[in-house]
Amino acid sequence: MKQLATSFASFFNGFCARSRYGQKHLTGLILIIAAQVGFAQELGSLKKAKPFKVTGHVTAGEQYMADSRFELEQAFAFNISAGLNFSFFENFNIPVEFMWSNQQININRPQIRFFGLSPSYKWVTLHGGYRTYNLSPYMMNNRYVLGGGVDLNPGKLRLSFFYGDLVQDFNLLFHSTNVAVEEMPMYQRKAMGGRIGFGSDNNFFEITAMRIIDDVNSGDRGLLDSLEVNPMANVALGYNMAWRIFKTIRFGSHGVASAVTFDQNAEGFEVTGDYEGLFNFGQSLLPINVSSRFAFAYDAFIETQIKNAMIRLRYEHIDPNYTSLGLHFIQSDVDNYLIDIRSSFLKSRLTVFGSFGFQYTNTQDVFATRDERIIVNASVSYAPTNRLNLNVNYNNFNSTGNISVVEFVDSLKLSNTSETFSFNANYNLGKKGGSRHSINFNGSLNTFSLIQGEVLTNQNQSQTFSTGYNFRTKKTGWSFGGNLQYQQFAGMEQPDVTRYGVGGNIRKRVGKKVNISFIPSYNLNFTNAERDGSVVNVRGNVSYTPAANHAFMLSLSAVDRKATTLQNFTQTRVALQYNARF
Repeated sequence: MKQLATSFASFFNGFCARSRYGQKHLTGLILIIAAQVGFAQELGSLKKAKPFKVTGHVTAGEQYMADSRFELEQAFAFNISAGLNFSFFENFNIPVEFMWSNQQININRPQIRFFGLSPSYKWVTLHGGYRTYNLSPYMMNNRYVLGGGVDLNPGKLRLSFFYGDLVQDFNLLFHSTNVAVEEMPMYQRKAMGGRIGFGSDNNFFEITAMRIIDDVNSGDRGLLDSLEVNPMANVALGYNMAWRIFKTIRFGSHGVASAVTFDQNAEGFEVTGDYEGLFNFGQSLLPINVSSRFAFAYDAFIETQIKNAMIRLRYEHIDPNYTSLGLHFIQSDVDNYLIDIRSSFLKSRLTVFGSFGFQYTNTQDVFATRDERIIVNASVSYAPTNRLNLNVNYNNFNSTGNISVVEFVDSLKLSNTSETFSFNANYNLGKKGGSRHSINFNGSLNTFSLIQGEVLTNQNQSQTFSTGYNFRTKKTGWSFGGNLQYQQFAGMEQPDVTRYGVGGNIRKRVGKKVNISFIPSYNLNFTNAERDGSVVNVRGNVSYTPAANHAFMLSLSAVDRKATTLQNFTQTRVALQYNARF
């Protein structure tokens, strides 16, 4: 093929020297020949590639729950999720994601069905179904959109675009004190956005844009109005950039300007004079009225790598009332000055990762004083010997994050952790490969914030401590253990609860494929410092691994709370699950 291309090139060089027609079309003919040569080379590589290959994972499970405090419409729940990638000749890929559940019994939500795929060929990727699009930490991050999108990355050009319906998670739960209530029809929230940029992963600059707007004629409008859930709209424009120099120093920055109308039905206004044209242009993008707000969020950092240590200096600013409908949650009205460190010392026996700095609120001096506090998000692990392991973690700030459901005093709460401290110490005895003894000590202090809308309505604190001993025999495969437990819960809208108790664990490994565990506990309950019954908790688990990357798991949990001040209840959960990777 190369010889053929050379012959053609010699022919057309002579032809063009004698013909205006040849000069005019020489470029096109050379491109055609080059394309044929490239195609032939690609065919050569395709001959060596596998014509078809499937990789991915599948998880399927059946769950049963019974709770004496309330009746579930469906006691049984089934869920299945899969992530598959279909590869053709190692060049054309079709990743497919699927998730389906007839009911999430933990919070009694209705049916959930997610399906999405992202076929790709070289620098072209298409998206369809339920997909997540990450434009910026201040614009859109980890939000599902039901629709379509495309990524184009020819060379150093970076292009992305998407359009669809933004999936709104736990909307009703933000506005209801009953966490177990079913989700109601919300406003249909249309979302579109994208990015255009140039560069590599280490050096690039890109512009991002997004528009999200609620359809005022959708949803259960009467119920939404009664709960003061208003149709919103959001337009945002931003940038992302990074620049590496001297191979060891890297600069980066993100910035977003976000305009939000919090109620499309609010009273409008008109602008005349010099700004009328600009106002009318803005109205074409976003319904502007008295509820509209405009704010900025941005950051900048410089980092360097010195041997095994990464050090980053970072500044972050978020305006008061900053909002983006593409985020689950963002803390506004803050200035953060941070030092990020990730390193290991003492021949990797000591590892440190964390962010340390100062946080200032009241960034625009709206109030009389400007609050200041030290903020830390750190994790330290130390293993002075092969027998002793120590871990300490602390976090008291979270600028952005996902709302989660946590268990608090035998109940489910919609929460966002605002402060947590935990530590663990474990000491092992015995010869390597033989019977083992271990002593452990664990503790945690947590503050949970209950959020309704974007308003903090309640805070709950908890602390737990335990110390235990475990013994594992090599010959029989049995493992035995016991522990002492202390738990304390307090909150503005809940009684103070303290528990003292004991727990145990029995584990058995049968051959190389079966593992069995049984974990009971018994706690005396005190409510507002008065003796108030007891709580029995039993958990069991059987796992079976018939082959590599395949596993079955059967789990059981039962709770029996007998009290006079707190509500008595019993709860039973049984789950069967299958996991596979291939």
